[in-house]
Amino acid sequence: MTTKVVKRRLAAGLDNDYIDFVGPLGVVIMENYFKNINYIQGQPMDLASYNDLVNKLLQDIGEGVRSEFCARHM
Repeated sequence: MTTKVVKRRLAAGLDNDYIDFVGPLGVVIMENYFKNINYIQGQPMDLASYNDLVNKLLQDIGEGVRSEFCARHM
């Protein structure tokens, strides 16, 4: 069975956009999220983990920019 993965470029873009939207504390939050899913930055991420992470991040992002974030990452 093949697991679908998200290229590391997309995972890095998610990280960078989240930090841009929430500010410097986003660095720590992303590190914690990555740690919780056993993700190593710079590696591809499985699609299920990526989708779960996007949904968690959307909860932290202000309502005014959620649609922009979704358009980039979903």
